[in-house]
Amino acid sequence: MFIGPACGYNSSMPTSQLDRDTRVTYTPTDEEIDSLIDKAKKHPLGLKYIKEGETDSIASTFAVHAFVVDSAREKLG
Repeated sequence: MFIGPACGYNSSMPTSQLDRDTRVTYTPTDEEIDSLIDKAKKHPLGLKYIKEGETDSIASTFAVHAFVVDSAREKLG
């Protein structure tokens, strides 16, 4: 099967994330970071979980973006 302009294919369109000019970024707010730290203080696993746990697991547990976890770790030192 040939895929061409008649099928809606446009070869000038980006074919991968790397071909795009803009990047999707996310910067957590201070409120999000502080909220995660406060929740962790009340959680049975505590702040140690934030510092030493798997990023994806922590993000899932607290329903936050992984970047929030990374930022909380930086803040906690």
